[in-house]
Amino acid sequence: MIASYLLGWFLPYRYIIWVNLAVCLTYASLMMTVTETPIYLLRMNRLEDATRAIAYYRGVSISSKVVLDELSKLKQQINVAVELLPTVISPSTRRAMIIVALLIGLQNTMGGNAVQVYAKEVFRQSAPKLSSNLCSVLLAVVILLGNIMSGVLSDRLGRRFLLMTSCLGSLVCLVVMGVQVQISFAPAWLSAVLCLCYNFIFSAGAGTVPFLLIAEVFIPEVQSLAAMIQIISMWLSSFVLLYIFPFMVKFLGMYGTYYVFAVASVACFLVSYFLVPETKGLSNAQIQLEFLRSRKKSRKNISPGLDGIPGRVWVLAIKELEPQVLSLMTNCLVQGRVPRRWKTGKLVLLRKAGKPEDQPSAYRPIVLLDEICKVLERILAARLSKHLENVGPNLSENHRGKTYHEAVVRATAGVAQIVRQIRGLGLTGPGTLHHPDWR
Repeated sequence: MIASYLLGWFLPYRYIIWVNLAVCLTYASLMMTVTETPIYLLRMNRLEDATRAIAYYRGVSISSKVVLDELSKLKQQINVAVELLPTVISPSTRRAMIIVALLIGLQNTMGGNAVQVYAKEVFRQSAPKLSSNLCSVLLAVVILLGNIMSGVLSDRLGRRFLLMTSCLGSLVCLVVMGVQVQISFAPAWLSAVLCLCYNFIFSAGAGTVPFLLIAEVFIPEVQSLAAMIQIISMWLSSFVLLYIFPFMVKFLGMYGTYYVFAVASVACFLVSYFLVPETKGLSNAQIQLEFLRSRKKSRKNISPGLDGIPGRVWVLAIKELEPQVLSLMTNCLVQGRVPRRWKTGKLVLLRKAGKPEDQPSAYRPIVLLDEICKVLERILAARLSKHLENVGPNLSENHRGKTYHEAVVRATAGVAQIVRQIRGLGLTGPGTLHHPDWR
């Protein structure tokens, strides 16, 4: 970015086009020397090439255990049929898709990319007495420093805290910049300084953390698809904003455009505070549980069990009742039993749409348990999942997964594989399972 801004300062546009073309050709030439990814080779049924690619990237021999284990994992991932992805994607993955898409959309609406692309025009209108070319080069340096700062602080402060802090800092800078451009209460150089500060704060958090989340929050089986969708949404939203940015400046003025960006900063902060879980130091399975937990927090008004106490009441009362609840659950774990009442639920019949009410098949029965019982179940499930992931035992390769969502994904992939085998044998219709070829 620094080099491109320097070229824009000293060279005419026609020379910049030739320089960019040379860079593109160099990039394409270097890409031709890169070894193809193992996942692509496996999807093309090029098993030997995939094995050599894994050995190349791992820096080990083809026959090593590392290569064989990696190859086995990749085979399991690509077994998920594309047509079954809507059923494979877990609730935590759907929630992660929505939250990350919101962050990326709001990130673009905060104006960081627009300011970078239209840097010269922004500085010309915000600080007309200063050299816009010099300010643009300083902007590139500041953005680079912000990205470096993001890499340093994301593992120390956490992704969520860094994201929220960046949104608040960007909000302050944008509001002050808007007021300064509107009424000019300070020297012109203050606008340039504020613009540089805004881009530094934006790059240190809101401009980088969403892309870090893309790499962390999705299960391996849908990682590539989810990343592709998010990147496409990022470019689409960026294109829309860059297209309308000149019209925003024309009809709202530069100060009005800053105020719009400030509103987007507030929205991004609210999404980060209420929806984004902290992922620092967590495994993929733990991140999935965090997204499920945040999902259930937004559903505190679900129907209660026999005790009639909804989850919302427990959330409000837990500060006062925490010692008693902890003591009760500890006794349950020590004694290996739970109160008899917790084993009893309330039967509720849910009416199915479009079916006559006098038919038994028109109703789906569910049993509502007490919320306190479900809390203990979640604690046990989380501990067992963490134990299996970090300690063991060494599970069989045929085991469907250490966590619930991994088990669902791999079980569905197994069904998809069986369906493909049946189609490959031409075995469809009645009596398929009794056909001698299928047996």
